[in-house]
Amino acid sequence: MKRYQITLIIGFLISLIISGCSSQRIPGVYTIKRPDNVITLNITNDNRFSYTDRQGLSEKITSGTWFHKNQEIFLTSDSFYTSINGRVREEYDINFKEISLKFLDYDCITSVKETEVLFDDSLKLYSDSNGIIIINFRFRTLRVKFFPSYEFFYKPANLESNKYSICLIPARGYEIFFYKERFKVKNNSIIRDNNERFIRKKTP
Repeated sequence: MKRYQITLIIGFLISLIISGCSSQRIPGVYTIKRPDNVITLNITNDNRFSYTDRQGLSEKITSGTWFHKNQEIFLTSDSFYTSINGRVREEYDINFKEISLKFLDYDCITSVKETEVLFDDSLKLYSDSNGIIIINFRFRTLRVKFFPSYEFFYKPANLESNKYSICLIPARGYEIFFYKERFKVKNNSIIRDNNERFIRKKTP
């Protein structure tokens, strides 16, 4: 029995060593070069990353944290990059028993239907034809996806609020946001789910 336990412990330690070694090999600068743009993914040893997409004079950026699991890495952008993509007005209505969220375009007048909203990183709902979601539970965070690739992250200022008017205002240059975005690690490249292949830059 003791020999079996020792074998398990040794196996576990070996797996940790292998995992740690493979994680140490991942940091570096990876690029995709196309005729019209260059994408750079910089992964550092402190489990941080930066991502830049340059096209002519325009630039889209994001940065955040990464972790390694098996032969994949997962990127999550810092919430700073999306908290500027919207504006929220909170209210508390004593006569309203549920919680209402109304999603509006950048003019803060036109409603936005079929908006994808993730509550507390767990429950996904969509706004109705009037841009409204009605819920009966409190939440601590919102992740709102709008347009092709924008995201707005928000934490309520007052958890007792029950009426939210949310204006979705895309900030130029902050279109990119990753939330546990999966990339496969293979040899000297990192491959995104859409088959984008980042090639590792050679160090001098």
